Amino acid sequence: MKPQISLIQLGLTGGYDSRLAVAILNKICKKNEIILKTYTGGSIDHPDVIIAKKIAKKLNIPHEHTPFDKNAKTYPSEIYEYMKSFYTSQGDFDSNNYVHNYTRKIANLTIMNHYGMDAYKRFNMIKLHSGNRWFARRTLFKNNFFLPLFYMENDAFLGILNGRDGYREFIYEVLKRSEPELLEISGAGDSLPQTNIKAYKNKEDTEHVKSPFLWDYKFVKRALNPLLLKNMDKKTGLKTKLLLLTLGLNELDFFINNQIYEIIKAYRNKKISLRVAIRKLFEEKRSNLYPKEKKLVQIEKNDEKMKIKRNMVILMDYASIADFHAFKDIEKILKI
Repeated sequence: MKPQISLIQLGLTGGYDSRLAVAILNKICKKNEIILKTYTGGSIDHPDVIIAKKIAKKLNIPHEHTPFDKNAKTYPSEIYEYMKSFYTSQGDFDSNNYVHNYTRKIANLTIMNHYGMDAYKRFNMIKLHSGNRWFARRTLFKNNFFLPLFYMENDAFLGILNGRDGYREFIYEVLKRSEPELLEISGAGDSLPQTNIKAYKNKEDTEHVKSPFLWDYKFVKRALNPLLLKNMDKKTGLKTKLLLLTLGLNELDFFINNQIYEIIKAYRNKKISLRVAIRKLFEEKRSNLYPKEKKLVQIEKNDEKMKIKRNMVILMDYASIADFHAFKDIEKILKI
């Protein structure tokens, strides 16, 4: 690390992923005389901000707090912003700014970064490998450093053996042996085993507010139509496809709403009759699972539709660049 790195800046929160990372990095950086700094964004009274400051102070690490900007857009609200999001997240050899390892000049890479990940939720190697690819391309596109503490075989073992409890035991052991003082600081919405420290507030209080994002149903359907049809053809026969289209369910509905396919499978396996299948499909058509028009979609605190809304953002991401042959076309629009 030493020849290439003079500074590591770590995103610190009130959770235990980043606390585990800072405990390990603090030892590494001191040994190799590398500067370690931490930062947290959010309102001054947010649990992540409060706890991160305590951790940094306990370890005597310089800490920077970026106040929450009410005008900041954490999700794209224009098509060109989705283009930029996709562009900075992906790799393409035909790009003016292509650099190996999926990094770009647009990301303004000046220092090394690490973000804590909830890898313990991925309880087998297939999901871990998938997480590696996804986070490396999308979440970590601005960073040229990924602390390989998570997404390892040991992590899969912990997930399969004890799930979340096993992971927390793992964190406890590492902190106890490396930075035991960090066990004296409560976690945001969660507590560690073998300690008498109660959790700081509830999990609901630790969520950051998300800005509304642009969703354009017709735009996504048109832009991704070939891929959506291919997906539909792969899972359905001609009769099923015609039935869905007759009921007013198209290839985008089929892709977004997994319940449609579950109903079809239940009918194929003779678990339900055709009449029941049609009734259930009609119910899915009438559901308000996602908007069928162009609108700004709000992500509420503890949103029950969080997963599907995140998928809607990704669909918009891909739809925004579907008509381009290379990133050079996007670079002209974004003036990169």
